[in-house]
Amino acid sequence: MLPASEDVNILFEESTFKRTYEGIDPKRDKLYHTCVNAGVALTVMKGYAAGVLLSDQSPFEKALSPVQCLHYCLTRPSVASVMVGVANPQQIFAATAYITASNKEKDYSEVLAGAPRSSFSGHCMYCGHCAPCSKKIDIASVNKYLDLALIQKEVPETLKNHYSLLEHYASECIECGLCMKNCPFNVDIINKMKQAAELFGK
Repeated sequence: MLPASEDVNILFEESTFKRTYEGIDPKRDKLYHTCVNAGVALTVMKGYAAGVLLSDQSPFEKALSPVQCLHYCLTRPSVASVMVGVANPQQIFAATAYITASNKEKDYSEVLAGAPRSSFSGHCMYCGHCAPCSKKIDIASVNKYLDLALIQKEVPETLKNHYSLLEHYASECIECGLCMKNCPFNVDIINKMKQAAELFGK
């Protein structure tokens, strides 16, 4: 989630890279979460960042596949669609391969977790690597709802309803630590479950 800019290339210049990629732009983050609460769908533009993310010139210093880029976008809060530029049929096929891609092919976590110039450590990316939970808690969804709730003065009813529809709640966590061993982003999941249980009351 980056600051708005008309020139996508400025996001990847050395002079602006460090500042741009330190955390999430607060205004953009608030906009996305407001859209979730209001039920507004978002469309991501430049899903490949003008092709930069598909090359070794990526800010992660490793190329992502088109499927990985699309999956990252589509797993962000409120995102319903992604726009990408194509120049030939092969690029169309590369994008539509997302429909039949396996979870392994969609997985972007290794690239992001190993990014030398980005700080994702400690932040849940909702990638699902924490699964399986020994108590069958959908940890990625719990973390997503928790993150959405924490930026609000008061937890919206819609968010409470989403949480209540989960089959298992954060309060069921037995602190076995299996999820934390699996997490590539070093998220303190046990503490997150405690926060969620306290915030949502179950």
